Amino acid sequence: MQSSAAESMFTIKCRFQLLYVVAVALLSFVVAATADVNTADVVQGVLARTEALVSGQLHYTIESGFSNQDDGSYSQEYRLVFQGSSWRLTGLGPTVHREKVSHAAKTVEYQREPQPDGTTSASARVDDKSLLLNENQPYHPTCAGTIWFAQTIDYITNHHEMVQYKGRETINNVACIVLEWNISHEDRYKAFSTINALNHEGGTLRIFVAPQLGYALPRIEHLSPDGTVSTYFDSTDFKEYGGVFLPRTSRYQLISPGGTPGFFVEHRISEITDVNESIAAEEFAVSVPDGTTIADQRGQDGAKIFEAYSGMIPEDIADILVAGETNRPSRSRAIYVGLFIGAIFLVVLFGVRKSWHRQQAG
Repeated sequence: MQSSAAESMFTIKCRFQLLYVVAVALLSFVVAATADVNTADVVQGVLARTEALVSGQLHYTIESGFSNQDDGSYSQEYRLVFQGSSWRLTGLGPTVHREKVSHAAKTVEYQREPQPDGTTSASARVDDKSLLLNENQPYHPTCAGTIWFAQTIDYITNHHEMVQYKGRETINNVACIVLEWNISHEDRYKAFSTINALNHEGGTLRIFVAPQLGYALPRIEHLSPDGTVSTYFDSTDFKEYGGVFLPRTSRYQLISPGGTPGFFVEHRISEITDVNESIAAEEFAVSVPDGTTIADQRGQDGAKIFEAYSGMIPEDIADILVAGETNRPSRSRAIYVGLFIGAIFLVVLFGVRKSWHRQQAG
């Protein structure tokens, strides 16, 4: 039933995405054909773009840290598969392998890493809850090229009539329409993702809209009351995938009160496939080696600890957890080794006895 419901929801979202593509084409024509910008149409296009990316597979690197520190950044390579509310995130490292999956109202966190004695430790934890992909840092690039944070989307939705048209400007080599909202002290947490000394009293939310790129946003700015930029989001190198324009590079940059760049998050996408295509349910299952220690934390009775082996995964988590290759010597492997050693012993014993009988006969 859950799989059927998920497929039905995906079908609905795909229909929405098709309507989005048609609506964007019509809105882009209207905006381009008229000298005066209809801000309501532009805002509608921007909000539609925030929901246009339904599914896909992304291979990318996230770098984060502090721009004003030479050694203050951290880089991690990821592969992401997502469809609707389901996603699987794989952290690609040289030694430690991590995966996290949220699917069918369950979550799996899996880790495999080498040990000092030469063995490999593998463990997974199962919870009965769904997680949002960008609920916590680091933020992943499903939001790239549009508004990153839910509260900003909600603010624009609820205050669309307060938008101000500020002309046209080319930013990041893209011709854009500039829109602004004046943000009061009371609304600063609703509109801005981060508050510091620059925008503590409110300020301005400014977005640069590219109708020709499906209402993508090459730049977003949060400004202080005196017009100083406190945060900006840059997106560059847009290409179209499945009817949606996505940037290969995007950056979230905070500015310190002194005016120097502070904390940042940057996405560099190397591969984009299956945008708004149906993703097989098997893509949302974590494949673990035989012998992996599983902590099933669902229910109220505490964690149930067991080892995963092929064909022995509990049925109610078999849709998100699959046991595969051998991680450490399994029971069956130990049996085979024992039988082999036993066979060698019998052969040697038979040879010794045969030699003894010959000596006795001589």
